[in-house]
Amino acid sequence: MKSIALLFLLIILVLVDFSSSQTCRSLKFWQRADGDSNCGRREYLKGFYRVANQGEKDVIDLLRNASCCTAPPPVENSGQKCYFQKFWAELDNDNVWAKCPPGMFMQGIKRTRMALSWLSNIEELFCCSPKDVTPSYEDCHEKNVLFIGQGWATCDPDYYLAGFHRGNCRRLSCLDRFKCCKFKTP
Repeated sequence: MKSIALLFLLIILVLVDFSSSQTCRSLKFWQRADGDSNCGRREYLKGFYRVANQGEKDVIDLLRNASCCTAPPPVENSGQKCYFQKFWAELDNDNVWAKCPPGMFMQGIKRTRMALSWLSNIEELFCCSPKDVTPSYEDCHEKNVLFIGQGWATCDPDYYLAGFHRGNCRRLSCLDRFKCCKFKTP
């Protein structure tokens, strides 16, 4: 019996990712009638889950879940200072970035509700940073993502969304890059 318990413990230890300090959860997106979709308090966006296009247009409503993660230690329990970054007209154009201010991370999205909601219906990013530290990044990079079929697109371990790029069309599949950044911790 002890050998089975030890084997089970060993399997659990192998499956646990010790390289990441994030605690993440999947949150249903686009549930609120007002068009706001946010992670919980003290959480930041890491990525999105897109469902398959089932006869619908390739609209942003197909983003059904978000990966919401806590900040790394020692700021994981810090409150947040937040800011609405407006993109009322910018995302009506192709090949543009929607980014949080320097040092801040995406915590949510506000969009206008339409029968067919395109990338151009994203009006604001809700950007936050831990309130106990000066907003800054340790590192950032652009990550190519595919929103063509069903599945997750996320930043790498210990990186969080700080923005995204709209490619050459208004469809969800034209969300083609993430700006992924790492917290600079004290």
